[in-house]
Amino acid sequence: MKKNIFKLGVKKHNTIKQVSKRTTIYAFLILMIILNPINGNSVNPSLLEQDDSYTHQYFSDILNDYSTIIGQMVQEDPSYLNNSILVYNKTKLTQQEIIYYQSKNISSPSMLVIGPFYNFSNNLNKLCELNYNLINDLNENTTNSIKNAKLTVVEINDTIELLYNNLDNINNISNLKQKNNTLYFNTSNIRNIIKLYIGGYEQYKNIVDSRYMELPVNSTGLYIKVSNEKPALFDNIIIYGGGGAPNTSIELTVGNNIYEVNNTDNIFSMNYSFNETGYYEIYATQKTSYFEPSQRFDTQNNLTSNVVVVEVSKIPTYILTEPKYIAFVNKTVRINGVVVDKNDNPVDGYISENGKYYKLNNGKFSIIKQSNIGGITDLPLKYNGTSIYQKSNKSVKVEFLRYPVNIVIETKNNNKNNAISKGENIEIVGQIYTPKTSSFEQNQRPEGANDYKCINIFVNNTKYATIQSKDKFDVNISINNSGNYIIYATYGGDNIYAPSKSNEIRLFVEDGIGIFSYLLMLMAIILIILIYFKRNNLINNKESSDNDNKIIDLSEKEEAGKQPLNIAEETQIDDYLSFELIEEAYKILFGELVKKYNISKQLTPRELLFKIKENYPELYPDLNFITAIHEKITYERARLDKSVKTEYFEKIKKILGEL
Repeated sequence: MKKNIFKLGVKKHNTIKQVSKRTTIYAFLILMIILNPINGNSVNPSLLEQDDSYTHQYFSDILNDYSTIIGQMVQEDPSYLNNSILVYNKTKLTQQEIIYYQSKNISSPSMLVIGPFYNFSNNLNKLCELNYNLINDLNENTTNSIKNAKLTVVEINDTIELLYNNLDNINNISNLKQKNNTLYFNTSNIRNIIKLYIGGYEQYKNIVDSRYMELPVNSTGLYIKVSNEKPALFDNIIIYGGGGAPNTSIELTVGNNIYEVNNTDNIFSMNYSFNETGYYEIYATQKTSYFEPSQRFDTQNNLTSNVVVVEVSKIPTYILTEPKYIAFVNKTVRINGVVVDKNDNPVDGYISENGKYYKLNNGKFSIIKQSNIGGITDLPLKYNGTSIYQKSNKSVKVEFLRYPVNIVIETKNNNKNNAISKGENIEIVGQIYTPKTSSFEQNQRPEGANDYKCINIFVNNTKYATIQSKDKFDVNISINNSGNYIIYATYGGDNIYAPSKSNEIRLFVEDGIGIFSYLLMLMAIILIILIYFKRNNLINNKESSDNDNKIIDLSEKEEAGKQPLNIAEETQIDDYLSFELIEEAYKILFGELVKKYNISKQLTPRELLFKIKENYPELYPDLNFITAIHEKITYERARLDKSVKTEYFEKIKKILGEL
C-alpha cells in the first residue's frame, strides 16, 4: 500500500502534552481557575464584573488540541491515537470536577460549556480508533480485513457527521462573558483541518471499494460487526452489515428478537440498545435466491452471516470526592461527594464506609468523621450498586493534624553574640506558643490537651536538661570547655500537640573573659548614651516647633480649601495607588511564604494557595481571600470597596505576623 497518502501540505502541529500522574490535581487547579470562587465575606458581588476569560481560554486550548490530533492523522503521525485518548481523559476529568463542584452548590458557566466539548472528545477518540483500524485492515489486505474495512468506512462517515454537529453546538455557546462582551469559540481552523482529513480519507475509501470489487465471487457472503461488543445497559450501539444480495431484505437476529433491515448497495445497519444484562448472539440472515457475478454473489436461500456475541453489563459508576480531607484532632471533617454513572448522571442507592450506610440524595452524600489521634487514614467508600448500576469503590485520605507548637528561646540579656567564658553561666529563657496562648482557634484550648509540656534542652545535640512547663521556662547553662556550641529545645509531642523544635542559639565559649567581651560591653554603653542624647534632642526640637507647625498647617488648609477638586482625577490616582499597593503587598506575602515553607517560586498564586491548603490549612482561609482579591485586581483591574481593601491588608498583616 502506498504510504503517506494523507500528506496534503498540512503544517506540523505541536505535540499534545502528556497527562502526568498528577492529572487529578492539575484538573482540580484548572477548575478552581474556571470556577473562580470568592469566599471573602466582605466582598460585595455587585462590585465584581463577570469575567469568563479563564474558562474561554481553557476550552480554546482544548480546541487547539483537537486540531493538533486531526492534523497528526492527516500527516500519518502515529501519536494521534494516544493523544486522542489523553484529550478525552482530560475533558472527562474536567466534566467530573464540574459535577463535583456543582454538588457542593458551586456554580460555574463552564457547566454549560463542557457538554459539547466532551461529546466532541468522545467522537474524536472514536474517529481515531476507526482510522487506525481502517489502515490496519488495508495493510492486512485479506478477504476478512477488506470486508471489515468496508464497514469501517460507513462508521467513519457517521462519526464525521457527529463531529460537525458537535462543532455547531460549540459555536452556539453564548453564556461566557467578559464584562458586556460575549465570548464565542472559533471553530474555523478545526473545520478546515477536518476537510483536509476527509480529502485523504476519500482516497482510502476508494482503495477499499476497489479491493472489495476484486474479491472472488461468493467470498463476501453476509458479514456483520457491532460498534461496541461490551455495552452497558441502555447504551446505543450500531450493528453494521454487508455482502449478500444488494437491495434485498435482511433479517437481523439479536438474542431472541428478529428485525428486518434493507440491504442497500450491499450495506445495512441498525441502532440498538439493551435493557437487560447478559450475553446476546447477533447475526444476519438472507432468504432470497440471487445470482449476480458482478456482485460476487451466487447462492440459494438462507444465507447466514458470522455470529457476534455481545456482553451487556450494568452501567459503570464513579465516586467523585476530593482526594484528601484535613482537620485538626478532635475536630470534625465532612467528606462530601457525589456518585455518577459513566455518562456523569447522578445515581440512586446507598454508599457505605466501614459498615455504615448513607442514602444518596440525587447522587450526593455527606459523611462526618472525627478522631482524637493525629495521623493519616484511608477511608474506604463503597457504592453498593442497584439492579442497573454497577458497584464502585474509592479510597480517600483523611488527615487529622495535631495542633502546632512553636518554641522560641533566647539568652536572658538578648546578647546575640552570646560570648561567655568557661564556667560562666548563661541563662536561656523560652516561650511555648500553643493554640491556647496564641490567636489560633480563637484562643480556645484544644479538647483533651495537656497543659504541661516536657521540654528537652540540647547542647550540641546532647540532652542537657529536661523541663516541665506550661508556657514559659528558663535554664542556666554552664560549659567548661571552650569552643562553639549550638543550643536548642525540643518537644516530643502527644496525641493533641505536634512535635516541635525551637530556634537555635549559637554560643561561643572562650578562655577567660577576654578582650572580646570587654569590647562588647563598651559598645553597648556607647550605644545607650547615644540613644539617650538623641531622644532628648528630638523632644526639645519637637516642643520648639509645635506652635510653628500649627500655624503652617492652618494656613495650608485655608489655601487648600480654595482649590477646586478634580474628583475623577483623584479617583484614578487612588485606583492606581490601590492597584500598586495591593500587588506590592501580595508580592511581599508571596516572597515570605515561599521563603518560610521552602516552596518553589515558580508557582502561580493559585498553585501556591492549594499548596498552602494541603500542607498548612490554618493559613488557607485568609490566603484564599487574599488570592481572590489579588486576581481581581491583577487580571480585571476591578474597583473594590474600601472595606474590602482594608480587610485585604489586615489579612496580609495577620499572616506575616504569624510567619
